[in-house]
Amino acid sequence: MTPDQSQSDRAAGPVVELLRRGSWAAVPIETIESLIAGGRVVDFRSGGTVYAEADAERLAVMMHGLLRVYMHAGDGRQVTVRYVRAGDLLGVPAMVAGPAPVFVQAVTQGTAFFFDIDRVKRTARIDASLAWALAEESAHRLYDV
Repeated sequence: MTPDQSQSDRAAGPVVELLRRGSWAAVPIETIESLIAGGRVVDFRSGGTVYAEADAERLAVMMHGLLRVYMHAGDGRQVTVRYVRAGDLLGVPAMVAGPAPVFVQAVTQGTAFFFDIDRVKRTARIDASLAWALAEESAHRLYDV
């Protein structure tokens, strides 16, 4: 078994359960399971940077822990945009529109499952239920801001 397969296998049950409670509840379980293949589990330490504004776009679901998404204001302050908790998605707007001008910091130690972003994009182009779930998630992020 390759490392990616073992990570996907380890995460499959918990990730499906988290997504079925969230914005992807209407996405067929078979679609969700197919998106887990090729993904990876990432553990991070408290205080660490998970994403910087120059990074390539990524898509993840938080498994446990707490992340803070923030931007730098013109006067040098950090402005928190949102907090990401277990079951929340991270990176949907950036996946659609390109890298976001934000940073993501781990507030606590945690774990996230990062999807194979190319697989998600390909699937969203042919599966309306996934495309709609991604659109809803993007709208929620807009409303939150």
